[in-house]
Amino acid sequence: MDSVATDTVKHRKARAAREGFDARAMSPAKALRVGLGKAADGTLGLALSVSTVEQSRLSQKDLPEVLAGTGLTCLVEDDRGRRGAVRLDFPALSAVIEIQTIGRVAEREVVERPLTRTDAALCAPLLDAVFEAFETGAEDLPDGQSWQGYRFGAMAEDAHSLSLALEADHYHLFRVGVMLGEAKRAGVYELLLPVMDAPQVSKEKPGRPRDEPRALSPVVMGAPVTLQAILARHSIPLEKALSLKAGDQLIVPGSGAMALRLEAPGGHLVSDGRLGQVNGMRAIRLRKQPSHQAAEADQKSQAAAKPAPATRARARPAAPQSDPVPTPREAQKTVGSAD
Repeated sequence: MDSVATDTVKHRKARAAREGFDARAMSPAKALRVGLGKAADGTLGLALSVSTVEQSRLSQKDLPEVLAGTGLTCLVEDDRGRRGAVRLDFPALSAVIEIQTIGRVAEREVVERPLTRTDAALCAPLLDAVFEAFETGAEDLPDGQSWQGYRFGAMAEDAHSLSLALEADHYHLFRVGVMLGEAKRAGVYELLLPVMDAPQVSKEKPGRPRDEPRALSPVVMGAPVTLQAILARHSIPLEKALSLKAGDQLIVPGSGAMALRLEAPGGHLVSDGRLGQVNGMRAIRLRKQPSHQAAEADQKSQAAAKPAPATRARARPAAPQSDPVPTPREAQKTVGSAD
């Protein structure tokens, strides 16, 4: 009997200690509970207390049944493209709208009505504030990244279109019972967020460094580069360019139609060469180094491509010009008129 009593006392003490630890420890459900109250008070001045929080995990096939409820349902999305959903039932929705329109939650029965995008716009600030407070409270959790970055997206027209937008295999469902305003109106807030994949466990040997530095040269040298073979460049008015058609001829200036330039992005000259054929296919014979003339032309083209300075240069005084030398006939006329 004494041993049984001793075990019972130990069990009670252990259970009390465990419950005290659980009460102090943060969890997604507790973070959402705290976040809802802070967001409602800070954004709308709405008194909100949480009565119940239920958390469950759903698969993709369970979504149509979950999304079939009534109320305002909105799509939410994070900066990585993950999508979820949030829903306020009609009592919770009406309380959010009433606190913004008449300044209080009325003590009356809530009647369901058709929803509009105005309803979603009035709820968007509260929903975003809830997400901010939720992610702040859950950021130190082992799976804290699962709750980060979500914001209001758009009002869902119906459950079918919303289910098509939700592509994850599994979802977390939070169903939160709330009491709103001095009237203590009972409402429900539901949050549906995708389950993040577990991080891959490293299979490296214990003695091997986790992050070995990679040499930069192989990475750079393996990067793709686009080169362009340029036969000639023409500067023509836009009107003429738009009027070009098949059969029109363009004169190729320079040393001939066989000479060309090989350029990298940005017009940088890589090499010059000549156009020819190999095994019946067009080919380019490259020089080891750009020719002197091609290098000078490249420098001139890059200098011409630079934009003119924004400030106007001060005009220099024109140089004195000498009088033109008269022709013999003009000189004869001048002498005749003098006589």
